[in-house]
Amino acid sequence: MAANSATLALVARYADWYNFNSCTVAEYAHKIDVLKHHCERIGRNPSEITLTYLSTISVSDDPQQVKRSPDKHFISGNADEVILELEQFQALGVRHCMLRISNLASLEYFVTYIAPHSPPEQSHSGLVSRHILNSRRVVSNRC
Repeated sequence: MAANSATLALVARYADWYNFNSCTVAEYAHKIDVLKHHCERIGRNPSEITLTYLSTISVSDDPQQVKRSPDKHFISGNADEVILELEQFQALGVRHCMLRISNLASLEYFVTYIAPHSPPEQSHSGLVSRHILNSRRVVSNRC
């Protein structure tokens, strides 16, 4: 088993939620596979653990405006790329995404072009929450 196996064993035994951040879909999938193995070993249903993910997001139609990091994974790109990656996390079982939005332009783009693509069953408690949809007003009021 990979590094963090001991942590994932503790998650399997005691946690109701599991969060990992700033990794690719493939890295997250590997962690979930390890978690499922630990759950099977102790007889726990892995679906009892709510999966969450935290990442910085940078989105724009202009590739020059998209921010990326050499040190950690950002969900970044144009609307289609970001929607695809969020859908891939959702397909792995992620039920909540916490997104650090890199700047106001990314937030406005996200609210306009990405949030409307969230499935209706996800609109209040899933990958795109009502708080994100209202965040343009909140951020604008704080700036």
